[in-house]
Amino acid sequence: MCRALSNQTLKGMAQSVTVYQVLQASMEQTSLDTSTGGLTPLVGRELEVTLLRERWAQVKDGTGQVVLLNGEAGIGKSRLGRVMKEYVANESHVWLECRCSSYHQSTALYPVIDLLQRLLQWQRINTPDARLKSSKRSLTTYRLALAETVPFIAALLSLPLPADHYPALSLTPERQKQKTLEVLLTILFKLAAQRPVSLLLEDLHWVDPSTLIFSASSLIRHQRYGS
Repeated sequence: MCRALSNQTLKGMAQSVTVYQVLQASMEQTSLDTSTGGLTPLVGRELEVTLLRERWAQVKDGTGQVVLLNGEAGIGKSRLGRVMKEYVANESHVWLECRCSSYHQSTALYPVIDLLQRLLQWQRINTPDARLKSSKRSLTTYRLALAETVPFIAALLSLPLPADHYPALSLTPERQKQKTLEVLLTILFKLAAQRPVSLLLEDLHWVDPSTLIFSASSLIRHQRYGS
């Protein structure tokens, strides 16, 4: 979101240009989200759409499903995701969408961090204290013990914690990552226990190792418990 300020004369340019102030980042994730002229009908993907709808029906019956859309850039993978999002729009469900990035392949759980920040509407919350309170409220809705979960979510989101309420984590990096993944999976499956959940992970070829472990762990638990 931007705000027009005024016209400025810049060196090397014959005419003045309008200067804009950036107020906040857009919430849109793909070019499909920013399309204002409408999308043309999807053609030649009847089999894929049918498969996705069948898998969604199984999810609603309580059997977790995983679908991998693989192919060259530009063949319509994101568009198929949009078709499914529109298909389930009027149903009771949770739609979670995150995207891997070539710039953040070395940032552990970057797609999940970005998703959490969007869900918590951090763009409307500026101070760390307000962000921490927002995170705690969200964890409370999942009936999670704050003392056992807030430190890991705060560390994941780079939020400072008051030392008088939460002692510093004294775990090895590997153990802290494991506990963080456990908290994230607990949240995901508490959501799934309430209503069907769709987790769309775009650009998987740029996924960081920790997000890949998170995704694989979700699949393993689905297969084990059929939830």
